[in-house]
Amino acid sequence: MDIDVQSVCGEDIISRDAGLKIRNLILESWDHDKIRILVKGRVIASVSFFDEAIGLLTKKSGKSWPKIRAKLEFPDLTPEDRALLNSVIRTRLEEHR
Repeated sequence: MDIDVQSVCGEDIISRDAGLKIRNLILESWDHDKIRILVKGRVIASVSFFDEAIGLLTKKSGKSWPKIRAKLEFPDLTPEDRALLNSVIRTRLEEHR
């Protein structure tokens, strides 16, 4: 299952509202083996977006981090966005300790 961030969110790919749209699509697609989040070369550079879309999957939806990690793929994130996403995930993981 592919989720194209720009197709879903249009030009707003940085806000919490945009992240919520992506999180809702992830949850609707959860029965698929893999879910690929595609940004197609766009730079997101937004903690708010990544936290709402991915960071809150555990807190608001009860998904475990091992399942999230096994399910989601981000094949075209820039290295900077990947580092930002990893930072958001680390912060959420620390909350659960």
